[in-house]
Amino acid sequence: MGICGSKSAGADTVPPRPVTVSGAKTRPATGAGRNAPPSRSRQGGPSRPPTGRSRQNTSGGTRTHTRQRPDGSRPSSRQHPSSSRQHTSSGKHGRGHAPQRDHPRPIPEEVPPTQDSEIYHEVSTLNTMVDQHVQNFYQGNSVTIRREIGGRIIKDIIMGGADTESLINPLTYILSVYPTVPGRDDARVRHLLQLCKLGERIREMIRRYPGEWSFEEEWGAGVVFPGLIKGERVVVPREYG
Repeated sequence: MGICGSKSAGADTVPPRPVTVSGAKTRPATGAGRNAPPSRSRQGGPSRPPTGRSRQNTSGGTRTHTRQRPDGSRPSSRQHPSSSRQHTSSGKHGRGHAPQRDHPRPIPEEVPPTQDSEIYHEVSTLNTMVDQHVQNFYQGNSVTIRREIGGRIIKDIIMGGADTESLINPLTYILSVYPTVPGRDDARVRHLLQLCKLGERIREMIRRYPGEWSFEEEWGAGVVFPGLIKGERVVVPREYG
């Protein structure tokens, strides 16, 4: 009878519940589940890097490589400056051709040396200053007075070797016969001293510079200052009053 009241063992069997022990630690997953990469989704997944990407170098800096060329031109770092191109082209053009230099032109014979020009200038200055002296301090016949002052300075100081102190008193006495501008005696004597000092300077220049220097001995009618001679040639012409 016991056979009729029994149920099927496979149909009514209840699976046992897992027993949980309090205080036990849960082990982490092993195998492939430990470092499994996160799943990518088509919509939320990381996108590809742009064309200009950055690469980390060993020194910690960032290198940027640009591939896009919007205008089709070369990068600026590869372009040579215009100045370097011009220098290169000019160098190629002048290669093998030495710069042309002008040959020194010969000095004409009419141009005197520097030392002679200084003497010419000082003699002409003496002639001009004698004329100014007569015009400012004397009255009457200026031609005679110019001949007297210029002749004494040339004969006694320039060619004779006298100094200013030894000539100023005799020259002042000789000129006293000519009428002077009143009230200007002191200024006249001071200016006469300057003329004598200039004669001394011309004498020293003639002695220092090479050549035979002299003045015309015969002045002729109307001559107020004789000509200067070097060798046999008149280098500073005479002046007429």
